[in-house]
Amino acid sequence: MNYKVTIEPNTEPVTLEEAKTHLRVTSTAEDSYISSLITIARQWCEGYENTRYITQTITVKYNAMRSVIELPVGPAQSVTSFKYIDDDQVEQTIDAADYVLDTYSMPPVVYEAYNVDFPTPLDIRNAVEIVYVAGFGNADAVPERVKQAIKLILTHLYEHREQNSELKLEEMPMNAKDLLFERVF
Repeated sequence: MNYKVTIEPNTEPVTLEEAKTHLRVTSTAEDSYISSLITIARQWCEGYENTRYITQTITVKYNAMRSVIELPVGPAQSVTSFKYIDDDQVEQTIDAADYVLDTYSMPPVVYEAYNVDFPTPLDIRNAVEIVYVAGFGNADAVPERVKQAIKLILTHLYEHREQNSELKLEEMPMNAKDLLFERVF
């Protein structure tokens, strides 16, 4: 399975103003830098939890078709398209009535509808493609524990900017990891 974020979120869970208040920064000189740290902290948290916070579109490709297909990240909101390459090397679309998106599972899954068997795709890499929308929604829907973890991580990055060329799990603030570990959906 390979996946990419094909449409990035259009906002962040933590605003620039919230971040600056948390950092106790009053000038505008570092607004661009702080904004980039918000994005980095969000992406790190998303990777740590294997979750997406703000609505974004994910494209995932599989080499084979199964009756139950696990999506790489959640929470899933909807499936935009479900396609495969058939034996004639023609891209086919699976009708939305032929599958079910289980939005309650983590990670989310797509499975065959009742009395439906998924077709067998051509035996090549990335023969199956699912495009879906993931995330809690807008910033208001993101749990406060996540917003606090993002603020703690961006504070760590801001205060240790000379040391951070790479984000390492063991260097992240333990209390941020604890907040993210409390996964309650």
